This record gives sequence, structure tokens and C-alpha cells, in this order.
Amino acid sequence: AAGPELDGLVALLAPGGVLVGPVGDELLRLVRVGPRSAPPDDQFVRNVVGGVRFAPMVHGADAAPLVIPRAAWTVPTHTTFPRNYRRSAEAVLLCANRAGVDNAAALLPGAVWREILSYGHRAWFDREETEVEWLR
Repeated sequence: AAGPELDGLVALLAPGGVLVGPVGDELLRLVRVGPRSAPPDDQFVRNVVGGVRFAPMVHGADAAPLVIPRAAWTVPTHTTFPRNYRRSAEAVLLCANRAGVDNAAALLPGAVWREILSYGHRAWFDREETEVEWLR
């Protein structure tokens, strides 16, 4: 069901167990639904979660530092963003595509603003300190 790459691991799964792993250029999710005594084709539900790509590792002076990016802004991740970002995103989206509203946010549909907001840094809407505030 999984292919030779995962055979050793799927043998460890109990009924109801889930295994997610790369096989070739696909990310597979396998769920054991049948008992271990069932034929292999009746034991698993196999779903392709998405595609994956692997690149060779670079060692030495040419190696770039590993940077794990923060989650992009989306409607589901909205609550994990700083207060200023959330309030600004809400204001822009409430104004988006509104007839009769005279501001720049009203000129674009909400879908376009959601795409724009997904590229913003978490500190995008933070207010910069004045020199006096910084010196305190």
C-alpha cells in the first residue's frame, strides 16, 4: 500500500494509526483501517497530501543559514498575529470593495487584500517609537 520506502514503518501501525511521509515526490498520508491479517490492499487508506521536493544539502562556507519562516497571515491564523496587525487587517477588510466609501481600501476586493496581507511581516502595522519614547 505504501511502497517499499515505508513498508517497515507501516508494519508498526495499529488499526486506526496514521503515517505521513514523503514517497518519491509526493507527501502521503496512510491510515491503517484493516487488521494486520488482512491483505495489504485492504489494510490502508492512502491519500496524497501534496507534492514535495528535496534538494541536496550544502556544507561548508557556501551553506546558507536555516531560516524557518513564520506562518503567513490568513483568516485562520489571524488570531496569532499581533494586535496592531489584527486591527489593521480587520479595518482594511471591512472597507474592501465597499460602494460609496471614499478610501483606498475600498478600491480592491477582499480577496486581493487577503493576498496582500499574507505577504506582510508581523510587525508591518507596528507604530514606530518617537525619539522621546525610544530614549525613555
